[in-house]
Amino acid sequence: MSGYDYTSSKTAALLYDSRTGIVETPAGHAVELSPNEQAVMFWRSSGLPMSRLQQFTGQTLEDLSQIVDGLARKLRCGADDIPAFRLEFRHGKGPRPSEPWAKRTMSCLVWEALNNRPADDPFIVDARGDTITAGEVLDATARIRSALRNAGVGKGDIIGADSTLSLETYLITLAAWMHGAPLIRMDSNAAPGVVLSQLERTPAKIVFSARTEDLASANAVYRLIALPGDDPGADDDAFLTWISAAPAPSAQDRAPAEVDPADLCLISSTSGSTGTPKSVLLSHQAFWFANDRSSRMGSFSDTDIFSSVSDFVGGYSTALLTGVPLLKRARVMIPRPSSRGSPLDYAMDCSECRVTCAMIGPSALRSVIEGGERFATPFLNGLSNLCSTAAPFGETLVRDLRALSRVEIAEHFGSREYGGSLSARTTDLDVITAGGGFENEALVRVVDDNGDICGIDQIGHLLVVSLGLMDGYVMPEGPSPHSLHDNPQRLSAHEMWYRTGDLASYTATGKVKIAGRSSDLMKAPDGQIVMPIEIENILHADDRVLEASVFSVKDEKGLECIAGAIIPGKGQDQTGLEFRLRQRVQEVLGHLKTPRILLIMDTFPRAAQNKPDKNRLKSLCEEKLNPVSHENAAATMDERNSSV
Repeated sequence: MSGYDYTSSKTAALLYDSRTGIVETPAGHAVELSPNEQAVMFWRSSGLPMSRLQQFTGQTLEDLSQIVDGLARKLRCGADDIPAFRLEFRHGKGPRPSEPWAKRTMSCLVWEALNNRPADDPFIVDARGDTITAGEVLDATARIRSALRNAGVGKGDIIGADSTLSLETYLITLAAWMHGAPLIRMDSNAAPGVVLSQLERTPAKIVFSARTEDLASANAVYRLIALPGDDPGADDDAFLTWISAAPAPSAQDRAPAEVDPADLCLISSTSGSTGTPKSVLLSHQAFWFANDRSSRMGSFSDTDIFSSVSDFVGGYSTALLTGVPLLKRARVMIPRPSSRGSPLDYAMDCSECRVTCAMIGPSALRSVIEGGERFATPFLNGLSNLCSTAAPFGETLVRDLRALSRVEIAEHFGSREYGGSLSARTTDLDVITAGGGFENEALVRVVDDNGDICGIDQIGHLLVVSLGLMDGYVMPEGPSPHSLHDNPQRLSAHEMWYRTGDLASYTATGKVKIAGRSSDLMKAPDGQIVMPIEIENILHADDRVLEASVFSVKDEKGLECIAGAIIPGKGQDQTGLEFRLRQRVQEVLGHLKTPRILLIMDTFPRAAQNKPDKNRLKSLCEEKLNPVSHENAAATMDERNSSV
């Protein structure tokens, strides 16, 4: 074939511009690729075999082969040469998978990382005073795997475990992955009915939980093993008793299960902050990539100690607690049970255990900063990296943080459905929600309703192509098809791109700035589109506000209006606070974008990952705006209950 000679360099770099879709070859040849060609180019150059690509996209092998052949013609190479290319983004980095396809499993990652460490190397630091070595972790996971095998749990059988970050749940997690068993993370903050519904839709063979009374369902098909709770109780020894009843670990229990990278690895959960929580299906390859990429994202080393204030439920925080410290030969700190749900106690645990890399959500970080010199100063001074979980920190919070510390911030954006596709490492106020972030080893585009690329500062739909994409949701009728098929709003020209549901814009510097969720869009009375973050940033800029949440509600006439809720800082004078805050918003944005009502609360109702439960907050605001309607609804419900 005439054209460029790629045989001399099997890792030829292609310079890629995500906005234009133009690829520049090493010889300076510029080629414009269609959106689907870009997606296939990304996946093939990232090492995905055609069989996985067919399964992943729902396309026929013939259709995919035609796209690959078209790529080869445009790049003037052979179809077999495409996997050897390496994409280089003009801003940020292209994909850098460090392992061949067959080894992209959490089973291999955990087993190899633990076996490559000296047996006496400290790995887990328990804030209550104990330290567990890598050799002890290997022995403990082998014993758990023997007990699983004794209970009839094999490769592919689903295991349920509390999301609470404890020594038991941590060891169960590592053992499940080495066993080749998919793991359901059961949100410890979710109502029992939500968890039971999740277990019904994705039937687990065995469940480990401290909430035995909540999960002891008469219809359960799983075996329930009690874990120690926050308070001493009769079930504290049940887990150890279950392990002790199993035979001694065999050689099979000390070797990694043979897992296909496309096999199911983790069943995580969305927060449910604006709707019903959904379970998210992640393959071994997707979650392995999240760990592999995150380990390269930060300036992490073998001297680091990782920990997280949030429950062990989100994909990003799970990666930074498992695969990243394993890959970096670092350590993990397990907080005291009494620190769960208390950001200030967690900050003290981090200070005492010399944690250097902390994962913390915006609301928890605000609480620590509000704690002042006693809590915030020692916590922040010991850190080398501060990583966001659940949501980006935002401009105002970073400004407050910068007044206390110059700790390096590793901010990511990307839900469990599509991983941290954007990232920003900030030294000033260059945060994703304010200054934008670069593509983090993923293809990222912002398009309008017609699928055309947006201009600078034009808000549009955020589309991604990522190795960290989920395989689908768990729907009421069972697992859904892959998310690429499960997206009715997908734009036809980008049928192989995942429409995230987020809104974003391009900045003049080539970054992508997040505007918010499309479901959070609000309309001012004159029809202007308003994003909650516009108003939340103004509220957070006030020293009297600890946390703010803004949303739309229905007023007494059934018309949409803007509302919000705030938590004032401790000791703040609340007299006239709502009026002054609304007045400040009006000064900046005008009266049409000013909230009709601002609730002042001691605390917010919370969804998973400690996010404000906006559904509940909306209901409280509507109840205050239209009390008569709510009283009538309550009376009607009482009458119905009485008749029943």
